[in-house]
Amino acid sequence: MQSLTRPKPRPKADPAPSRWSWRLQRLMLTPGFRFGLRVGVPFVLTLGGGIAFFSNAQRPAFAIRVADARASIQERPEFMVNLMAIDGVEDKLSEDIRAICPWTCPSVHLIWTLRRCA
Repeated sequence: MQSLTRPKPRPKADPAPSRWSWRLQRLMLTPGFRFGLRVGVPFVLTLGGGIAFFSNAQRPAFAIRVADARASIQERPEFMVNLMAIDGVEDKLSEDIRAICPWTCPSVHLIWTLRRCA
């Protein structure tokens, strides 16, 4: 059901930006500030990350975390090789391949074994 009285008119919003918005817009127009954002911030972040990474106290902890992550990925059952077949070749070539690269499955280090065989 509609009201018989007119709705009260809303006051129009002020189209002018707030003081902080205006100051930020003016600051973004200055070339030095834009250069600082474009070049200075990435430089400082990279420098800070490099100092943190290359400090002798953090390097062993980072290496341990990388080794743990790699081991956890390699030991997942969906990445384990349980069977390897040599199809589409003659019997002599298949026997030669098995003689050159003998391994038992599952092998976590199958990639390293294949690199040694090549």
